[in-house]
Amino acid sequence: MNKYKKIVISAVACLFLISVPLAVLAAATSTPSVLASDKIYDGNYINAAETINLEGSINGDVIVAGNAITINGPVAGDVIAVGRTVIIKGPIGGSVRVLADFLEIDNTVEHNVWFLAKSLNMPDSAQVGWDVNGSAGTLNIKGKVNGGITVNGNEIIIGNAVGKNVDVTLNSNGNLILLPQAKIAGNLNYEANTDSQLTKQNGAEVIGQTSRQVGKDLSTDWRSWATYAFSLLVSFFSLLVVGLVLITLVPKIVLNIKAEMMSRPWPNILRGIGYAIVVPILAVVLMFTIIGFPLGLILIPLYLVALYLTKIFAAFTVGLYLLNYSAKGKKYGGSLIWPLALGLTLIIILGAIPFLGMLIKLALTFWALGAIVAVKKEIWKEFR
Repeated sequence: MNKYKKIVISAVACLFLISVPLAVLAAATSTPSVLASDKIYDGNYINAAETINLEGSINGDVIVAGNAITINGPVAGDVIAVGRTVIIKGPIGGSVRVLADFLEIDNTVEHNVWFLAKSLNMPDSAQVGWDVNGSAGTLNIKGKVNGGITVNGNEIIIGNAVGKNVDVTLNSNGNLILLPQAKIAGNLNYEANTDSQLTKQNGAEVIGQTSRQVGKDLSTDWRSWATYAFSLLVSFFSLLVVGLVLITLVPKIVLNIKAEMMSRPWPNILRGIGYAIVVPILAVVLMFTIIGFPLGLILIPLYLVALYLTKIFAAFTVGLYLLNYSAKGKKYGGSLIWPLALGLTLIIILGAIPFLGMLIKLALTFWALGAIVAVKKEIWKEFR
């Protein structure tokens, strides 16, 4: 197996291991997003919130999604996180699997680290018991790794002991830098266009063999695939978090829109098409009038918000229909979050299909938009 295949398999495994536990987010609404340093959380900590700050101890796994995630307390099990910024400064008893813009690990991870990020930072105080696998634009690995390293990136720095092989795939203009503290016990295999992309500073050691394979430009294949996968997962979590808020705060509205969608699908699709066309035209016309200018400004963001919410209502309706259908005549009576998660997963997968996916997403958007308009009186009463 060449290094490129190893990286692809590592990333796919990372995404799979992140995606599989998403269903358990059904418990997220009852979990605090801040855990004080003097608190102990027994069991698996599962949450989705804008900001998550864990200072206390977790006697289980951590499965979280959010914009800013900070884990300063010890975690007995694994950490599975998706967020813009993920900072881990507490000791982790299991593995770390992260999808993020920026990931920092500044403590001990007993098992593996799997990641897909724009930037990874592991200072010299960090230590990984097993392997480090994943992809990032820049990787600063100054912590000790007892196992091996299999990574892809543009700027990769290794500055500590590595117990096994190091397999690196560089972008066409990427660089691999071994700092003086780097001590690789196994082989160093790197894929690059030229020998000059490897910089081995005085004092750096490779006990095994060092070999280079001619690299291929990953900008059009692996990195584009990884970026696309990242965008899909970010979209999933964003919609899931907003959906959790709606289901928690206004479940009646969610159910009313679902009922309207199921009772009159075609009229709602036609109504949705009409509103999707008329509203932006009306907003533009109003903005060219002195009196209507403020109203036009208000209509545009409301219109965009409505379009975004259609994805959530459509996903919930589709997911609930599938759960009821699979129950063979019995009405689904569980948490409303399950059909939302199921529907979002299905819609995102189908939406990724070329051309057909676009048609499916348009149909669902018009369907839900028409239903939103139809129940506008109920929505007004809810917030009046």
